[in-house]
Amino acid sequence: MINLHKARNNYNCFGLCGVSQALLMPRQFTYHLKLTFDNLEIPLKVVAEPRRSVRYYIGKTGGILRLPALMSVAEREKEVEKYKLWLAKHLRAKDQLKAHY
Repeated sequence: MINLHKARNNYNCFGLCGVSQALLMPRQFTYHLKLTFDNLEIPLKVVAEPRRSVRYYIGKTGGILRLPALMSVAEREKEVEKYKLWLAKHLRAKDQLKAHY
């Protein structure tokens, strides 16, 4: 057990007085989805990890969506839908991406 009083004396009191937020959050877990656009199947790697914001991008092998581990299932589904719209916009704008997959 971490002694919060000792942590408060040794560190600046940000958040939980020196206790890392990562200690309180669940560990990282990953699952994979397949998205289909114009008969093009793109793999999507969804990573839930100790973080505060959502990040999505297109990697070498497919799309990657990074979510906070404490996000509810409904919020995760909303973010996957946002990612689908974002990816569709980028696939329409850049023909190189379609050729890559």
